[in-house]
Amino acid sequence: MCVLLFLTKLFALLPYTIMGAVIIGGVSTLIEVRYAYTLFRTDLRDFLIFLVTFCVVIFYSIDIGLGVGIGLSLFVYILETGFPSKQRLGRFVVGVGKARPSGSGSGSGSGGAGEAVVVDTKSGRLPGDDPASSSDDAFADQNPLSSSATTKAAAGAAAVAAAATPATAVDTFVDAAQFPGLAQPLPAGVVALRLQAPIAFNNTQALEDTVDDIVVDAERAHRSDPSASPLVQYVILDMLASGHIDSGGCQSIGTEIAERMANRGVQVALAGANPRVLRALERTGALSKGNLRAWVFTNVADAVAATQHTRLVLTEAARAADAKAADEAAAREARAAKRAARRAGGGVGALCAGGARPAAGV
Repeated sequence: MCVLLFLTKLFALLPYTIMGAVIIGGVSTLIEVRYAYTLFRTDLRDFLIFLVTFCVVIFYSIDIGLGVGIGLSLFVYILETGFPSKQRLGRFVVGVGKARPSGSGSGSGSGGAGEAVVVDTKSGRLPGDDPASSSDDAFADQNPLSSSATTKAAAGAAAVAAAATPATAVDTFVDAAQFPGLAQPLPAGVVALRLQAPIAFNNTQALEDTVDDIVVDAERAHRSDPSASPLVQYVILDMLASGHIDSGGCQSIGTEIAERMANRGVQVALAGANPRVLRALERTGALSKGNLRAWVFTNVADAVAATQHTRLVLTEAARAADAKAADEAAAREARAAKRAARRAGGGVGALCAGGARPAAGV
């Protein structure tokens, strides 16, 4: 303030080169080269937005530069939400309890088919995790509220509880492509998809195309080899990461996916949808399409279990219907045989009666 009030006339006499040096010296402290390097190492897309905004501000004006930066950020956000990551899930069976030693046989956390990967309840680590990067001591050093005595006591209590608690299997569903060696395939005819974005008008088409491609590919493979490639009967949409859905997304879930798949003999199920999403689906009438209301679950594990229970019930009903049809066919054959026997008996009686009359006349 004092410079503006009393030293303005002196600054007016300075050459432009000196004034430029003063401005550069003051603004240079606002430029963080390390932050730009961090953006370059972290996300090249964010670095390009930063670089374009910086160049526009330098060569044009601050207003235009801010507008270009905001516009590019919005464009990238729309692009990410319009083409979100869609994960095809697989079952990852995790055993929670006492961790088995590495040389205890074939089931020692190897993650093979039908076996559980055991998580140590003391450290909470999966097999293969780096103990140095996730140890309790490292966490205690970073946590100012914890002491070594408290940490050791908690570790001792966890060890006692782990020793007393047997290992139990817990179903976790993860991206099958990310964990190809650990994620087990879902039951035949069941597909689970996880959409990593809110469901809105700009990404519903991508979701519909993904579901259609999965069903069509399964039908094509089934025509080639029916025994090795079963048809898709259930499609589970994991909506745990979709915290919001708009009217276009509700219409897509109800009409374009659930109802259209039901017409093709495929049942759609929803898993992990929050109350806000369920209210939107209820108000738009999407839950009434394709029997979707009866197929809403809190998690993917319940949805998969429901598909197997429904398949078992349908199998038993089909067997009962087949048995009933076989009994009815056998009863019809028995009745036909009786009618044929009666006709045959009646014909023989008529022949015998016709042959006896002439003999009596003679």
